[in-house]
This record gives sequence, structure tokens and C-alpha cells, in this order.
Amino acid sequence: MAFAFTQEQRDGLFVALGRDDSGAWHLVEDVELALDAFAQAAQAAEGTVDPAIELAQIRGQAGHLRMQLYGLPERVRQLAMLGAIGSDYAADVARLAQVGGEALEQLSLKLAEVGTPVADTRERAHTPAERFVHAVGQAFRNRLNIKPTIDAHGLFRRFLTALIDTVGRRHTDLDDLSRGMDDVRLAHLLGSD
Repeated sequence: MAFAFTQEQRDGLFVALGRDDSGAWHLVEDVELALDAFAQAAQAAEGTVDPAIELAQIRGQAGHLRMQLYGLPERVRQLAMLGAIGSDYAADVARLAQVGGEALEQLSLKLAEVGTPVADTRERAHTPAERFVHAVGQAFRNRLNIKPTIDAHGLFRRFLTALIDTVGRRHTDLDDLSRGMDDVRLAHLLGSD
């Protein structure tokens, strides 16, 4: 189930932003998505869930379905020859099976990339909490069209503080990160160093 702020929590974030327009609403929605991703990444870091294994399983299932789809055109042609289905129907099914098989092949290739190492080792070195702060900074920039800054009294810092105050008890590593985060570290996480 996807994470969602309560109306009271959402209102608190809007107060921190000083606005509740569509940009603010979309920012809060992006933060909800980022919190879901953060929780999953934190579980993976603890070893309780391994997304690479999960995606490899999906890739295997997609490969199995792809093989079934590639054999389907021949089977529907046989049924059409026996008069069990119409030839137009058989042609449509064959075309859709081909398109579906190609799409699953592309999906399998994309999922296979998950197992390849990330070129930027600095990004992999960040903890899930640090990646979450970076994602919040990106969402802030994209949704409000305002560059997040490290200014202690700035809008981004107020929003981040309100956000971590809201979810800190649920995600203690975010709370720990915020207490130990100085301007240099925040600048590095935001990519503005």
C-alpha cells in the first residue's frame, strides 16, 4: 500500500511551504512516492528485501510469457485452418502476440540492466536516507521551480525540517540524518557543492 500523508500532515507541509497551490500539492505527492521508495531501499539495505532478486524473478516470468506468445501465431493459424476461429481473428491475435513478445523482450533487457553496476560509485555510497533527501531536493526544484538551497532560513530547509519532523518517528534514520546534517553535507546531497 502506498504511503499517504494525513490531511493534518499535508497541511503542516503546506504551512512550511507558505503555499498550497498545485505545485505544492504535486511536491507533496512526489515526496509520498519518495517515502515509499525510501522505505523499500531501507528494507533492501537491511537485507529483508532484495529488489534485484525480485526484478530478476519478474524478468524470468516475462521471458516465459514471451516464449508462449511467440508460439501463439502458429497455434492460431492452425485453429483458423481447422475453422475453429476466423482468419481475421487469427491474424489479429498473431499481430498482438508479436507486439507483446517484442515489448516483453524490451522489458527483459531493461530489467537486466538493474544487475549491472552503477557507473557513479559516489551515488551508490549514499545511504537510503541521503538518497531520499536528494530526491526531495529534486522534487522541490521540479515542482516549485525553485532551486533548493542550504540556507538555514530558506524555504527548502523549512520544508525539509517540517517533512522530517512529520515522518522522523516512523523513519528514524531520516531523523538521525537530519540531526547530523551540516551545510556541507546538505550541499553535497543537493548536488550544489
